[in-house]
Amino acid sequence: MRKNIKISIASVICAAFLAACGTGKTTTSKEVSAATPQTDFHSYINADWLKETKLGKGQSQIDNLSQLTEKTQKAIQEMIDQLDMDYSNLEAGSDEKKLINFYRLAADFESRNRLGLEPVKPYLDEIQKATSMADLNKVLISLYGKNIRNVLNLSVTQDIMDSNKNSLYLDPHKLSFPKENYEGTDDFSLKNQKAFKAYLEKVFTMAGDSSKEAATKAEKVFELEKELASAQLPQEKAKDIKAAYNPKSWDEVKALAPNLPVTELAANLGVQDAPFVVVTDPEGLKKVSEVYQENNLEALKALLQYRVIAHYSDYLSEDLIEAKAKYEGVANGAVDVPTTDVLAQSAVEENFSDMVGKVYVKNHFSEKSKADIQAMVQEIKQTYAERIKAVQWMSEETKMQALKKLDTMVVKIGYPDKWRDYSNYTIQSKEEGGSIVSAVEMIKTQELQEEMAQLKQPFDKSQFGMPAHMVNAYYSPGSNEIVFPAGILQAPFYDPNASPEENLGGIGAVIGHEISHAFDKSGSQFDENGNLVNWWKPEDLEKFNKKVQQAADIYSKLEVAPGYYVNGEISTGEVMADLGGLTVAVDIAQKKGYDTKKVFESYGKVWREVTTEEFAIANISDEHPPAKYRVNNIVNQIDQFYKDFDVKEGDPMYVKPEERLRVW
Repeated sequence: MRKNIKISIASVICAAFLAACGTGKTTTSKEVSAATPQTDFHSYINADWLKETKLGKGQSQIDNLSQLTEKTQKAIQEMIDQLDMDYSNLEAGSDEKKLINFYRLAADFESRNRLGLEPVKPYLDEIQKATSMADLNKVLISLYGKNIRNVLNLSVTQDIMDSNKNSLYLDPHKLSFPKENYEGTDDFSLKNQKAFKAYLEKVFTMAGDSSKEAATKAEKVFELEKELASAQLPQEKAKDIKAAYNPKSWDEVKALAPNLPVTELAANLGVQDAPFVVVTDPEGLKKVSEVYQENNLEALKALLQYRVIAHYSDYLSEDLIEAKAKYEGVANGAVDVPTTDVLAQSAVEENFSDMVGKVYVKNHFSEKSKADIQAMVQEIKQTYAERIKAVQWMSEETKMQALKKLDTMVVKIGYPDKWRDYSNYTIQSKEEGGSIVSAVEMIKTQELQEEMAQLKQPFDKSQFGMPAHMVNAYYSPGSNEIVFPAGILQAPFYDPNASPEENLGGIGAVIGHEISHAFDKSGSQFDENGNLVNWWKPEDLEKFNKKVQQAADIYSKLEVAPGYYVNGEISTGEVMADLGGLTVAVDIAQKKGYDTKKVFESYGKVWREVTTEEFAIANISDEHPPAKYRVNNIVNQIDQFYKDFDVKEGDPMYVKPEERLRVW
């Protein structure tokens, strides 16, 4: 089960994550058996695993990240079970008791199934009673006060022009599909449109609407989202960081979106004194304002009702969760209905992530591992510096700036220096009259208040942007930092008992990957302090952009499924990060006299994966290239690969030396 990370638009701009999505075209058993390093390295090195690994019921994807996540979740469940057994001995008001109170509410499916959507009916009824836009404005603001975001998103996060401060950001609420899928006429888009409408009908029927009413509402919601999607930028243009930074006065916001109650909402949240608001998508916000008017009142009410239900969907009845799983299964190619145990644990992880991480670290992460990774990071940074100094296409002036950024890069390993304080949480047990929805409402409201309070505070660069138990890693341009949670520091990525070559091809390449994000298309726009500043000489930037385009061209030719291709334009950051990471790992192996062949083999095994065809197509919009191509089209850019595996001209894996991507 893959967890979704909830992050703001600015966080999306300012963080590059490790996790991969999607696979290449499905490789048959016959093709796997016949694969050689010269024809298909990914299939060759993972032949046995690919033959043995079959997608089970409800599975759309299996890779090392998902398998390690399952392993980690098993350890977390054991921790929860132990606390549950010790409940009577837990101190009243302690974080542990709050967690178990919450867990028991989440696991009480007898109550959840009996109540159905009843816990959110007051919200739905309030929306339905609105007879004017003035009424709807009041409802929207009231819902937002409980952190139920719907039409728009007003958030406080790090300012990309001044990384030491927080600013107020405004953007349209995320839609249900990527822009292209609303108007798409291909089979995949049409199937997903049909499934979405069917899901909406089911949701509204469960909320008490007649079949006719539910069908009408479903159509209205889809058409409204479709119209909003028409104003969105294509994904490759949406990733233009500079274009997404549009500071505006309150008067300018009002002029841009006159129908939206932005100033009223800001006043209710206590952020009306913000000196400016950063609008990330002016045209998209303008379109939201255009549709937010009386003639669309019924459609807007239906949209708000749906998004209230979506907000709480993981905390309501099993039939709603099953309906959601069936809808998502159309896109993924497999219906994964989570068990009640998984749902209860996920609820705890979502709302007590720091506490879960703290206990996980205590029991499953050693200080020796942390010291090992710290030493590895320093060696990789040093090697990276040597490679920057040696590049021929960059001037000495720009090199000095790049080296300064590398030298000042912050490294965070394992867990945060300071864990979250849960003292303000009040979680009533079932016996005390508590419910899972009321508990979630309290937590989300608290999170909103904390977020808005940050507007008057400096941005906290000490924060750990991922749960300590998460199997992932990231680079943040806004803080110029690389972060490796304890969750990913386990085999096959890192194993204290493995050979140096295995660890170099695993966690070594991952470390190099995250460092490389500081110098990819997005990261390269930020200086050593995390500010959006151009530190490049014009001629160097021109040469760099040609290399970015070369990466895009290589990957845009790769077919995921018949008629569906990798979006090379949005994948360049990950491509260059993968190449930089593996190149440095091989470099270190060469310097130390290690077997570089084993480094390539380890890298290929780390990124093995199988998926459904539907999952692969759905993840074209993900910036991470498909796993098969993440291996094959990275190793064949590195000269040493040809020596280690006897790859010659005419072989499918062969790339002419002059056509190989060389960046750092």
